[in-house]
Amino acid sequence: MSKRKRKSDEASNKNRIWILISIIAVALILLSLFSFKLYIYFKFILGEDLLVKIDAPNDISILSNGDKAIAHFETTITANPFCEIVCTYGLEDLSHDSFQEVESVKIKTRNFQTDYIVSAPSRGEGTVMYRYFVDCLGHQSFLCNIEDNSSSRSLLPVSYVLSAEQESYRELARDKIEGTVDKINIISQIEQYSDTDYRIESLNNSIMKNILFWQNDDYEFASLFNTTNIDMAYEYALEEYGEIKYTYLVEKALLNEINKTYTNLQYLSNLKVLMNKTEEIDKLIEDYNLVIGNTERLIDIDSFVLKMSKSVSEYLDEGINSTCENCTECEQMALALELDQSCYSENITSFKLDIDEVGTINQVDRFILQDNPARCCMKDRCDECGYDKSNNYPTLFVHGHAFNKDTSADFSVDGFTKIQSRLEDSGIIDGGSFTLYTKYQSWLGNLPYPFSFKVSYYYDTLYQPDDIILVQTKSENIDTYAIRMHEILENIKKVTGKDKVNIVAHSMGGLVMRRYMQLFGEDDLDKVIFVAVPNLGIEGNVASLCGFAGSRKECEDMDKNSVFISKISRYRPSLNITNIIATGCNMQDARGDGILSENSQYLEYADNIYINGTCDGINPFHNTILNIDRYAKVFNIINGTLAEE
Repeated sequence: MSKRKRKSDEASNKNRIWILISIIAVALILLSLFSFKLYIYFKFILGEDLLVKIDAPNDISILSNGDKAIAHFETTITANPFCEIVCTYGLEDLSHDSFQEVESVKIKTRNFQTDYIVSAPSRGEGTVMYRYFVDCLGHQSFLCNIEDNSSSRSLLPVSYVLSAEQESYRELARDKIEGTVDKINIISQIEQYSDTDYRIESLNNSIMKNILFWQNDDYEFASLFNTTNIDMAYEYALEEYGEIKYTYLVEKALLNEINKTYTNLQYLSNLKVLMNKTEEIDKLIEDYNLVIGNTERLIDIDSFVLKMSKSVSEYLDEGINSTCENCTECEQMALALELDQSCYSENITSFKLDIDEVGTINQVDRFILQDNPARCCMKDRCDECGYDKSNNYPTLFVHGHAFNKDTSADFSVDGFTKIQSRLEDSGIIDGGSFTLYTKYQSWLGNLPYPFSFKVSYYYDTLYQPDDIILVQTKSENIDTYAIRMHEILENIKKVTGKDKVNIVAHSMGGLVMRRYMQLFGEDDLDKVIFVAVPNLGIEGNVASLCGFAGSRKECEDMDKNSVFISKISRYRPSLNITNIIATGCNMQDARGDGILSENSQYLEYADNIYINGTCDGINPFHNTILNIDRYAKVFNIINGTLAEE
């Protein structure tokens, strides 16, 4: 009996041990799940839940009209492996506000490549702007805290020039249009001397239609312009002008002869007695008066004028050789061919017919057809490439301190995605992220539109003969970051062709820009907006825990008692700064955004604007202030400030 009882007790003990082991195992599993869940949530709080990154390794060179090229993009998605990610991606034609091959798929692999065919317009010159986009959304579950989306953009400017065929059409059209305009101008000049109606207005209308084809880059159609009617009118006008000009020159010569004959007859009238040829000279005068007094067209009396001029000249040669001893004063003057008006005879008819002047046709000021400017279009609105507006400065988004120095720097800039996207409604084109490796250095300067870019001072550059290598370094001091920002700004100004930029800086990014202004000045800055910036430094628990996972050097510089804070506090920029102060959370003895107090964000010389928000558990307002779905006023301030003239 006792033996049987012992066996029962042993079995019972074994069962209790197995139950205990099972309970411990379940507890460990639950603890592991809870710990992992907590880890995932912590990464979510830090904004490291979902990230989309685009690389565009190929750079499309200049295309000719109608040419095509392949645009290659590589997309990398960083996310919680337990999350189901659905991504929509495609190529957007920003110039014509259309999309190409948009797909929405559940992403199984975190890396994928896409190729698109881009083409140059069939005519004209300019730049077409494409943009590759990826929008990803994670579905929230027990092991997936993603409740928002992540997006990325990559611009692809494609510049195009005339093809050889289009150049040929253009030169043919140029020769036709310029030559035809010159002919119409000549016809118009001839018409003022002619009674012919050449219908100049109709001729001008026909050429204007072809000039419009030219201005619309339709060189092929313009080159087909039929100039037959204008050519015929031109030839006829030249022939008519030749006749008109000949008649004018003949009549002008005849008029000179008539005036000369009239003067010579005055001499003879005073010498006829001395010459003893009164009857002959009176007969000459009578014949002259008869013809001249009844003539309406000089061309009709050309033979008479020449004959009369000859006869009068012969008599005058004889007369001036006469001698006299008791000559009258008028006879003496006539002999010297210096007759005074008082000696003129009224019996000789002076010629009253006027001749209309026929001028020379001017062919010097030739019509020159100007080449069409390159056209850049955005959202179906086209402007001349390079046309500048004073407020077309690019806008740069500068991130703050990374709580984890070991994660990708791209997580830091991702917080501006919604603001950047929404600003496109105000005409500021979302250019995605910009690094010194970005490959459109040649073309953005042609585009007369403002762009926005997310930039990061966490990247340094290693220049090699044939390449640029980006190196992530997140453990430097703020002075180093300010120097990197200078290099970024210089490149942004170069690629956009603008001499200034706008800045929107969050958190530590504002300190980076304040140090930038202190080191490099304010000449290349237009508008500066700070959002939740520790202008007077960090303190208390925030300062103590700052370097736990983040960069120690950054945290030391941000400390309220640091040399760095002391240095930048001595500099007062002349530039107007909009400073958004985040508040609404109770923080020990102050109010603020859960990380920074109101006082630490205040900037004496800035336009300080207070925004109220809430701190959700361990997720402070400091981290969520850029979520414009929740805090629309932040966007309105940024948008309004950027829109100011």
